Amino acid sequence: MTALAKPPRNPARTKGEPDVVTLMQNLQKAPSTGTVQLPLMVPAQLKREFKSYAADKDFTMSALFQVMWEEYRAKHP
Repeated sequence: MTALAKPPRNPARTKGEPDVVTLMQNLQKAPSTGTVQLPLMVPAQLKREFKSYAADKDFTMSALFQVMWEEYRAKHP
């Protein structure tokens, strides 16, 4: 059985300086005018029907959801 050599030391760690930390995108707040994902769990059949309905009406799924939400809020203050 042969002995394995120790791995070389990392020169960045021997200087005593901390590693540079970059801010991750998911930690930053999205601009209020931008769009973000709204993850929802729905049955697969509902998604197919919603997507088909949106396509029939020449809407994107996002645009149809916005219209539905505005309509709902207007009827349920």
